[in-house]
Order: sequence, then structure tokens, then C-alpha cells
Amino acid sequence: LKGLTIINGIKPTKDELEAFSFNVEPVLCEESTAQELLGSVDLILLSPGIPREKASLDLAHKNKVKIWNEIEWCSRGFSGEVIAITGTNGKTTTVTFLDLAFKEAGVRTVTGGNIGIPFSTIYHQRDQVDLVLLEMSSFQCESLEEFRPSIAGYLNLFANHGERYESVEGYRLAKWDLVKNQKEGDLTFCGPGTGKPPIEIKSTTIDMPSFWEKELE
Repeated sequence: LKGLTIINGIKPTKDELEAFSFNVEPVLCEESTAQELLGSVDLILLSPGIPREKASLDLAHKNKVKIWNEIEWCSRGFSGEVIAITGTNGKTTTVTFLDLAFKEAGVRTVTGGNIGIPFSTIYHQRDQVDLVLLEMSSFQCESLEEFRPSIAGYLNLFANHGERYESVEGYRLAKWDLVKNQKEGDLTFCGPGTGKPPIEIKSTTIDMPSFWEKELE
């Protein structure tokens, strides 16, 4: 696989470039040059911190270039079980608790995504892993295409990331992308504020407040 690393909008020092340990020589370029280069490739692996609406990606969108993140990329070759958790608050707590619980039960788990280690690192350890627990931010959910967690949790939603989204609704919908590829037999746990999904969800959905209230009766 041949790749091209494009650095746009920053001017890193020589030491900073060496710290990245690129497998290919990075290309430092201005916005217009980056737009031309990105519009001519087959696939872009986008950092979650970069908005998909960034001007340098305009030509890529026009030319229908695939824009993924490393979670989508690595999931293509990963056949193990994945539980993915998103939401405004409580993601790290939930993933950490699940990790401890599964390890106590003898399951070989690894946490990654927005905490722990990148999914790309987990991919190289896949023969020693039974279950992957991923914390997913809305930024990471935006660039998913076929990624499918067998169990997903959309814990809650509160106003956040106004620097990225024009409205809370845009933020809410971005997180729903986490479950768009789930199938029958998969599970989705939904919490307060998450609202109605924008598409038909094929997985079994469980409203968490109602679920816990029922258990307490």
C-alpha cells in the first residue's frame, strides 16, 4: 500500500516531524495545493480533529473520494467482537467499567478509540484479543462507512462542541452514525436526550432509563 502524508495549515519543526516517524516523506503544502492533492487520491484517512467540511477537502468530496478514519480502516480487517460507546458524558467511565467487568470474567479485552490505544494498534494484537471496547466521540462517528459494533451505547446527549457543529441537532445526528450499519441481533442502548434516530435502526434498541426502571420494579 502506497501512501501520501499531507500536512496542511501548520509548520512543524524538524524535530516534530521526526517524532511522527512517518513511513513516507510528508508533503508540506498550502491550502490550495492540499485541496488538489486530496482530490486526486483514492482514500483519505482523516484525523477526527479535522472537520469534514474543511476547505482542503472540497475537491475530495466533489470527486467522491472515500474519507475514513483509522477506526473504519482497521475494522475492515478485524473480525472480533466490538462494543462501542458514545454520548456526551460518561463514555470513559462506562468503557472502563466494562473493561474491568469483562476482565474479571476472563475475557481478553482491550480499550481504545477515544481512550486507551488506537484501534490500529489493537488490530496488530487481534490474535490476543476476544473483545474490543471503543470509546467513540462524535468526531470519530462522522467518518464511518461500514463499521459495525455488535453492541453500541449512545449514553446521553447535552449541548457540546459548538466550535464544530452549527447546532445541537447536528451533534446529535453525528453520534447516531455509530449504529447505522448494525443488523438484526445487534443491540443499541439509548439514553436521555439522544432522540429519534435519523434512519431505521435494524438492531434491537433499549431505552436505558426505561430499562433500569423496569429492573428496579
